[in-house]
Amino acid sequence: MVGDADIHVWLDMVERVNPPVIIPYVQSDEEQSLGFRVRVVQKGRSGRSVIGQSGALRLLPGTPAELSRVSIRPQPDSQCDIEIILTRNNMKELHYRFECPT
Repeated sequence: MVGDADIHVWLDMVERVNPPVIIPYVQSDEEQSLGFRVRVVQKGRSGRSVIGQSGALRLLPGTPAELSRVSIRPQPDSQCDIEIILTRNNMKELHYRFECPT
């Protein structure tokens, strides 16, 4: 889990399906509205793949909120990263980067 002030962001993975599903979550201690962008970038021998989703959500205090669901099939000898960008009320963007779970 990565924290920035009152914001916590983490990834969960559903492994019982093939390919596994990765679910990014965000949680706050305060009620607030956020904009978000989730971007998955995989680079390997066969090229570069980018998946992106964006939206807005209202967080309730202490309640995790699912941002999206993404299926990723890691390729041999590839690099895979998940970037999450959160925006709120004219404040600086919050950036989080994770390696794709395997």
